[in-house]
Amino acid sequence: MKLRPLRMTDKVSEIAWLAAKPEYWPPPPDREELAGVGCLLFGVGREGVGWLDRLASSGWFSGLEPRVDDLAAAGGVARGGWAMPTGGVSGEEGHVIMAAEAFFRSAPLPSAWYAAVAIPRGAGPEEWSATLGLVGALRERSDPLGRKLTVIATVDATPDPVSAPFVRRLLDHGAFVVCADSDAPSASGDHLHHFPLRAAVIPRRGQLICVDLADYLHTWRPGRIAHLHVVPFAWDDAELAMGGLPLPKVGGSARALNIGFHLDPCAQGKPLAQIDRFSTRCRELFLPPEGDTVFTNTDRLDGKVGSADLLVIYDGAIIDA
Repeated sequence: MKLRPLRMTDKVSEIAWLAAKPEYWPPPPDREELAGVGCLLFGVGREGVGWLDRLASSGWFSGLEPRVDDLAAAGGVARGGWAMPTGGVSGEEGHVIMAAEAFFRSAPLPSAWYAAVAIPRGAGPEEWSATLGLVGALRERSDPLGRKLTVIATVDATPDPVSAPFVRRLLDHGAFVVCADSDAPSASGDHLHHFPLRAAVIPRRGQLICVDLADYLHTWRPGRIAHLHVVPFAWDDAELAMGGLPLPKVGGSARALNIGFHLDPCAQGKPLAQIDRFSTRCRELFLPPEGDTVFTNTDRLDGKVGSADLLVIYDGAIIDA
């Protein structure tokens, strides 16, 4: 089943969704392949719809398209959208929140293990209100084991006096919020929004470390905030880059790390030893002894190698400047 791009018109859906199937999950003993949907991906506003279109048309996503048996197992449809209320009521925050909640409670969304919501740079109060309604509705859903659905919100902005109240409300709604590193363009845009899907899928070009989705969900806890940085893999360069990372204005200390290495597994040298050194030093720099670390190698959408995604996860709320 080939997914068609969402065509943007004058009345484009303000929130669009796309389902991804669990491509690499191990099958049950009595079946050859596990059917179902792994993740629900949401794009907010025109830029969010554009991100979903680019993702759906990429070769990277070609193996993640849900098939008929996947959707039959999970229920629901492969993709769809919701148009924000227009007219005189569109600026009323409470109306937009309630309208979004009502729609997504009844929308034919498949059952999934987690949902990722992309809030692009430039989103404004109406998009924020619709997002809060969406996140509230998603948190009322359950994953296949009956637990509250994990919702990851990727916000393409480092919280500032304008966006910080919105991010705080996302945290209050039970989202795990990932913000961009404002000083590093490589950690923003499509790369940021793609992180929740990329982190939980084993790369096509071979693997050095294998992790289970449950390892990530253990660190993607409701109400936590994280900052995504892209740093060089060579440790000397990485350590220099880490020394200049902006300190987020959050209460509490770092509690977990996710590290996605963008490596060529066929390259000469000792990548496992380098990965071990990199991860150990990151723990020493950022985490207390009881902190959690999940790391693997992942493919970037652009195919570039030699860098690493460093997601620093905090256990505190945003504080005002």
